[in-house]
Amino acid sequence: MVEDVLTLVRRTEDEAEGIIDKAKAEASSILNKADSDGHQTVLDLEAEGKALAEKLVDAATGKGAKDAKGIVSVEEKKAAKLEAAAEKKLDSGVKLIVDSVLKIGGV
Repeated sequence: MVEDVLTLVRRTEDEAEGIIDKAKAEASSILNKADSDGHQTVLDLEAEGKALAEKLVDAATGKGAKDAKGIVSVEEKKAAKLEAAAEKKLDSGVKLIVDSVLKIGGV
């Protein structure tokens, strides 16, 4: 009877070890899958973030180029007006100088 109890205890211990080993293996498998899934999620999010950042940079670059063209166009118009005004003043100055020279020397 004692031997039967010891045999039963050993069998129960063996079954318990088997259950524990199986649970450890399943837990390890679950953790490995979770780690793999987590790593893949990080990679996916990084790729998505990179794509979004590139899209935003492209949009900002396009807007910046468009704005720059507008600014350059406005500044070119201002420069043309200033140049025209300067030429008029230069023409007037030259005329005054010529008139002054003619009055001094010619009259």
